[in-house]
Amino acid sequence: MDKSISATGGIVTISYTNNTVIQLASRNNATVSVALTEEYILVPVTFNLAIPADYESSVLVYDKDYQVSRTNSTISLLCNCTGERLEFDQIYNARKVAGGPGPQERGPENATSSPPAGAPGPQP
Repeated sequence: MDKSISATGGIVTISYTNNTVIQLASRNNATVSVALTEEYILVPVTFNLAIPADYESSVLVYDKDYQVSRTNSTISLLCNCTGERLEFDQIYNARKVAGGPGPQERGPENATSSPPAGAPGPQP
């Protein structure tokens, strides 16, 4: 289904089994670009975004139809891969511990899938 795949901003792993799986590990802004072969105009895509321990997380998606679901450790963003760019930010907030200092200004130490809070930038 893909003609080419490229990524910047992290370590990318691409595997082909029953589906194409692109895994991007990043602690900064990152992008993934997928050029579809000519016979496809859209392909359903799921982004699984890790939520580091001791953090709450949410996803802010710009200008697209999408669906979001979550578990305690993962946010899943479902959308279609098309010729248009999809941009989203994953937002982190430190969990407040009883008697603890509350939210921290910096991002998580073990972020694995997207930029820290307040970091602008696309992630197709």
